[in-house]
Amino acid sequence: GVTTTTINSADGVYGVHTNKDVYGRAFYGDGSNLTGVEKPKGNTITVAKSGGQFTSIQDAVTSASAGDVVLVYPGTYAEQVSVEKSDISIVGVDREKCIISRASSGVGGDLMTVKIGLNDSADLSGIVLSNLTIKNTAAWGAGTAQEALSVGVTSGSGTHTTEVKIYNCAFYGYQDTIFAYPKSTLTLQGCLIDGGFDILSIWKANVYAYDCDFYQHHTRAAGSIYLTDSTGTYKTVIDGCRFYAIHADSGALHIQDNTPLCYFTNNYMDANHGSRAVYHEDGVSNPTTFIGGNYGLNAVYSSQCKPLKTGTTDIGGDLRVNGIGVDGNSGFSGDVVFYSKSAFEDTIKYDAKDGKLYFGYY
Repeated sequence: GVTTTTINSADGVYGVHTNKDVYGRAFYGDGSNLTGVEKPKGNTITVAKSGGQFTSIQDAVTSASAGDVVLVYPGTYAEQVSVEKSDISIVGVDREKCIISRASSGVGGDLMTVKIGLNDSADLSGIVLSNLTIKNTAAWGAGTAQEALSVGVTSGSGTHTTEVKIYNCAFYGYQDTIFAYPKSTLTLQGCLIDGGFDILSIWKANVYAYDCDFYQHHTRAAGSIYLTDSTGTYKTVIDGCRFYAIHADSGALHIQDNTPLCYFTNNYMDANHGSRAVYHEDGVSNPTTFIGGNYGLNAVYSSQCKPLKTGTTDIGGDLRVNGIGVDGNSGFSGDVVFYSKSAFEDTIKYDAKDGKLYFGYY
């Protein structure tokens, strides 16, 4: 049967990090003791292998109304989940044990494991995913991509917007593990994104990624984030994230067009991120790729990247660029602390005294 465990949360934001020094951000049980903008406003619908109201996440989503939370209990749910309604949350009780998985070898709407707003039926907002593992286990080459999550309409001719917030989820795919399609706004916080290449693809969309881990393991050096926007009307912020790759000279961020607006700040890149740490496609001339406060032992940035000064940058929120050395520096030095404040009022602190990153409230 199903039992409910409730953990108090000081900030009322879904998600609980694992294996990091993190404070707050918990959502378990029915959410009745949570406060803040993410507090559930409707009913809790349970999904479990036995003892819940549903055994299928999709069936629970179909039955949900605005404000409802679909609470997922441990198990592997072999299904595709489609969300086409606003103001619902899908929340697992344990990221490592609440798994949505399928192997997609199709095209179009069959590509992805979880798809949100694909039908272009209405403007969608208030959608939250938290504490879930989402997988597309198809092999590379089986279909045009292997997407774990898609947000928005796959065609650039879509007319409706889609807004999604994701906390403490893990995504596994290969090409385009997560795809933010046109007119979507996607926020990722405390997530793990794993795949072969272009594991976060951004096409004419707003994307904000904070405190995320990117693991890229293509058969050759490739890029983790692929960014294209020929309109210049969307914004990408990659802040306080960590990038890991298995091949030398891999890229963290690949800019495809002349006009994307991007802030790449306070990120860590392992030693395999070399001359293409942040790079632009051949022939691209882009004056709006801004970098600052990044750390990578071998990281080299495209000459088109614009350095940000230490301090606070106005990007419609409050992004603080750290003051430890400069981009490309071989290491941190001195007893220095920096803060990176995201749109969620979070801070990220690196303490050179003990050599650790801290994530939480200060």
